[in-house]
Amino acid sequence: MSDDFYSSYSTYKNYQPATLRHKDINRFDAEIWEPAAFTSGMSCLELGAGTGQFLKYLSYKGAQNFYGIDHDSDLRAVIPPEISDRFECADV
Repeated sequence: MSDDFYSSYSTYKNYQPATLRHKDINRFDAEIWEPAAFTSGMSCLELGAGTGQFLKYLSYKGAQNFYGIDHDSDLRAVIPPEISDRFECADV
């Protein structure tokens, strides 16, 4: 996709830093962590990481080997600082 698309998309989305509330943790636990029998020792790559909410969740769960990628470079400004080294803007 062109850079023009992401320029207008980020304006439309009005990106905000990711939050991780108790209800988000419960949802990720029920929909991903538990059904996949995920453990903190497993690796995870998230394509389309968005604002980093799931990456923040993985950090909360104690995961050591996780990484997120998203094409929209405007997201870098809202990725939580504690996981910014685990996020990359790239076209995959």
